[in-house]
Amino acid sequence: MSFKSAFINTVLHFVRPAVRKADDYSVDGLLLKAAFISDTHICDDFDTTIPMTKAVRSIDCVVPPYDLIAVTGDCTNRGRKNQLDIFSYIFYSAVNVKNILPVMGNHDTGLGKDNTDGYEANKNRFMKMLNLFVKTEKPYYSAEINGITFIALAPESDIYEDNMFITDEQIKWFEDEMAEAAGKNRPVFVLNHYALNNTHHIDVIWPEGELGERSDEIKDILNRYSTVPVFYVTGHIHNYYDVSGILKYDNFYIVDLPSFCGKCIYFDKEDTDMKTQLRRDEKGLGYQALVYDNKVAFKAVNFITGKRYPDFDKEFMTGE
Repeated sequence: MSFKSAFINTVLHFVRPAVRKADDYSVDGLLLKAAFISDTHICDDFDTTIPMTKAVRSIDCVVPPYDLIAVTGDCTNRGRKNQLDIFSYIFYSAVNVKNILPVMGNHDTGLGKDNTDGYEANKNRFMKMLNLFVKTEKPYYSAEINGITFIALAPESDIYEDNMFITDEQIKWFEDEMAEAAGKNRPVFVLNHYALNNTHHIDVIWPEGELGERSDEIKDILNRYSTVPVFYVTGHIHNYYDVSGILKYDNFYIVDLPSFCGKCIYFDKEDTDMKTQLRRDEKGLGYQALVYDNKVAFKAVNFITGKRYPDFDKEFMTGE
């Protein structure tokens, strides 16, 4: 660890969480409580590390505790060792949250530029961080928490700067994992950095950032299971809640997470063609997910301040 990273981690040790109000939800029949965030873009600076530390400690002090925190990609800004060291320190400091699920994003691959040393080196560094939290030999993995399956996909090259390169091996693995998870008759959460093509208005906002050439194959696998609720949770676009949010899409649901690091895209209500992108610079945004016997509820929240955004909450009945 560099001197600068060590100094930042020392300072972060003294950061206190924000005062949190009691969560307003029922615990009757609650199977799992998750915090979903994305695009934390950790650098070796205080602008990203202090907000992330405040959020993790705020999440960690909630009673009853969260079962997991998932970060759907761009955990770091370039996948460098000092950035991964800081990310590891922040999340490993959680005491009450027993499960951390980091997902690899395009920035974690290093993007093949800015003096990075290539995908394989970045992947190996990411794997060392990932294995602090999830024991896996690949950057893609699955985890079962409280009987609920989480499947994390990962880019396998930085050949595309903004799209996802995914191999036949991972596609087949995903197909098998989905079949096994669906057989448990419980909700399934698929975590990926990249949104499917032509979803969440990405075709208008940023067509270069779509999942890419294998989007239809991923969609086909997601779409096979109409008897269990499947949630495809992504980030990457940096949309604010009101641009897309959470939608039913064929037989599954698509969940578009805002950027935790701020500067989320939104549009003037009169700009129906989405020609002018505006930015809301608020750090800490994400969704609290509550899984019950018969429903899944998503609550829009700022994990730093505890502020709620009930206009963007969604609830889906899932049956017994």
